Amino acid sequence: MDPISIIMAVAALGAGVMSGISTVKSAKAQAKAVEQQTQEKINERARTAKKLMSQQKTSFLKSGVYFNGTPEDVINETYNTSITDINTLKNNALTNIKNLQSQANAGFTTSIIKGVASAAFGLAGAGLAGASATSSASGGWLTARDSVISGIKGFGHTGDIYSNIGGIA
Repeated sequence: MDPISIIMAVAALGAGVMSGISTVKSAKAQAKAVEQQTQEKINERARTAKKLMSQQKTSFLKSGVYFNGTPEDVINETYNTSITDINTLKNNALTNIKNLQSQANAGFTTSIIKGVASAAFGLAGAGLAGASATSSASGGWLTARDSVISGIKGFGHTGDIYSNIGGIA
């Protein structure tokens, strides 16, 4: 047994895991930024809508128009359009966050596969493992990936990352 080959294999596997974890953490940070930016856009849209509805109401009252019928319909339409805009912002943010999570999962999986393959090939090259090392080592990568991902807060398969964005109304 060549100890240097074993050390190199373990290092390759560790590098793969660390790279995968870094990918997931980076995606989580990006998702948080998307969430914060969306919250700011929603707040701005709500302020704009309130201001416009207030101006419309004041304009109608100053002109002596009764505040029912068409004037009320105009304000209601402004409100409904604002709600639609806010819902669109939320849906776009959720889509972006889901895409980030998918990219993180794919990047993590790729990193683990590369680490396992490097370790297996390193060991196989050192004569410590045969061709079956690659297949048996890569057979468990899904379990390893799921275990590590579930340990990173907000990136479990339960959809935790979406919980904050859902309550931004």
